[in-house]
Amino acid sequence: MPETSTLHPEVHVLPWDSHNQRLVENVHPPEWTNPEPKDKYQLVVIGAGTGGLVSAAIGAALGGRVALVERHLMGATA
Repeated sequence: MPETSTLHPEVHVLPWDSHNQRLVENVHPPEWTNPEPKDKYQLVVIGAGTGGLVSAAIGAALGGRVALVERHLMGATA
């Protein structure tokens, strides 16, 4: 069994079992395309770990235009 996704070769989740395959398909859909950037943001969050997700959610809840930038999977805690 391969240790990485064939649809997402940049995603490395071990073990590459049926549970992690389903996880990657849910959080990193193959048909996803990045949205066009807006002209201006009030908050740009780099990293979608615990602090980044909370920061982005609070900024958006306060009515700000928020950009969240993550190169891997969201929600890392390690």
